Amino acid sequence: MRVPESLIRMLNPIVHLFLATPLRLVFVRTLLVLRVKGRKTGKTITTPMRFEQDGSHVRCFSSVDTYWWRNVQAADGVELLINGQWYKATAVVTSRDPQVLRPALLKMLKIYPQDAPYQNIRMENGVPHPDDLEAASALAVMVDFTLS
Repeated sequence: MRVPESLIRMLNPIVHLFLATPLRLVFVRTLLVLRVKGRKTGKTITTPMRFEQDGSHVRCFSSVDTYWWRNVQAADGVELLINGQWYKATAVVTSRDPQVLRPALLKMLKIYPQDAPYQNIRMENGVPHPDDLEAASALAVMVDFTLS
């Protein structure tokens, strides 16, 4: 089930509060909070998002229709709140490169199949529909963070 974007925007501050406290252990450990300066306003923007981590490498996905990744792309650095601790990070944004995005998106969906609706991918017996995966790979944005 996909949560409507308007509800997500409304819940983001609440999720952020939970992730910044010990309650995160009860709430969810698969979300981080991104803190970045807005490229146009210069204001600090925070947004929670699902992540995959391997050591100092953190990966998140979005679609070209969202805006947070554009701020990350324009920023010199960002901060990530992971498991109650803030980290400085640098980021590399990959968009509209299906050859890179398809296998990475497939890996993420194996970990978090519940995220398939956010990429408009139907799951059939736990496997992404090939046509949907192909279409999503053309519209997905992958952000790779390196923790400092």
